Amino acid sequence: MRLRIINQRGEDHNQVSIRYLSEHLEIDESVTTEPRLEDLYLWLFPQTDLEKEDR
Repeated sequence: MRLRIINQRGEDHNQVSIRYLSEHLEIDESVTTEPRLEDLYLWLFPQTDLEKEDR
């Protein structure tokens, strides 16, 4: 599974919060939130695959 991760942040108790873009919930216990302008930009202009750039 590949996700468009926009943001990740460390939380209390060694937890990590991940914000990702998807039309469907891809991870159990995900929560849907209102999209932001940054989300639209990243959806329209996804980053290129870094593995391909290294070759």
